[in-house]
Amino acid sequence: MSAAPDAARAPLRRSTVGCARAMWRIVGADDYVMLAEIAAAGYAGAPWVVGDTDVGLAPASAAREIAKSFAEHGLVAAPGYLWVDFWLSDEIDLIAWAAAVSRELGLDTLLVSAGGFDARMPSGRLRREVPGRVGPEDGLKPDERARFLRNLHAAGCLAAKEGVRLAYHPHVGTVIESPSEVDWLIANTDPDLVFLGPDTGHLRWAGLDVEAFFERHAARITAWHAKDLDLSIVRRCHENGWEYDHAVAQGLFTEIGSGDIDFVRIVSALETAGFEGWVIAETDQTMLATPALSAARCRTALREIGL
Repeated sequence: MSAAPDAARAPLRRSTVGCARAMWRIVGADDYVMLAEIAAAGYAGAPWVVGDTDVGLAPASAAREIAKSFAEHGLVAAPGYLWVDFWLSDEIDLIAWAAAVSRELGLDTLLVSAGGFDARMPSGRLRREVPGRVGPEDGLKPDERARFLRNLHAAGCLAAKEGVRLAYHPHVGTVIESPSEVDWLIANTDPDLVFLGPDTGHLRWAGLDVEAFFERHAARITAWHAKDLDLSIVRRCHENGWEYDHAVAQGLFTEIGSGDIDFVRIVSALETAGFEGWVIAETDQTMLATPALSAARCRTALREIGL
């Protein structure tokens, strides 16, 4: 093992490591296979999603149903993830239900992100058409930003009533992606109501210095997605004007430890801040033969840096 991982051995001892299910969904695997292979790779759990249960169920019943399906594989549910078009609609009732389900599952964090992949921006472009290279003309209008903040804070209040922290997840292809958009969101939200649940790969693709981001905002991070990426693919994406899905299909996101992100530095920043939340390994679309191989490789890499 190299000196750098050795130096960071055994940090984040209060963290729990899970694995996202995106890779399996791309190949059409069912939930039973996904969870079985995540367990076999050595993870503690996977993020729960709304599709795991019926939103018509009472939160306690929904949580029991979710927990049972995970427990069949020796797993627990990790923080869930919701897409909410905060700038378009004042309808955020789903947040209250999801926060209550999270509480019943014993989770203290709920991740949210705005959509917008197919939103037509003032430039005339869709957000999915300009991943990692958006300009001011591709952003929300002032009235949309105001509505976004109002709804996001309202959602944070709903989650807080359930004892759950709402953590925002910046994501390429959505209306909060670029360095300026992420800075705007952080500067204009109440840190006691809106926390952070960043994804290392999406931050770097969008043009942020991801390691510095974690060092600067570690105290506000309640969960995070560990995702590596290949900067040579990012450059090709920019040079060729690829849209979001095409770039991902070329192997832009890669297994942890095989890309260009310094996870040792990220983990060190979180350890210094006393981070105690979930770490979710995620590749989205692997270039390896199977999702199971990708998940296992990522788990090994995370162990090597002390997770």
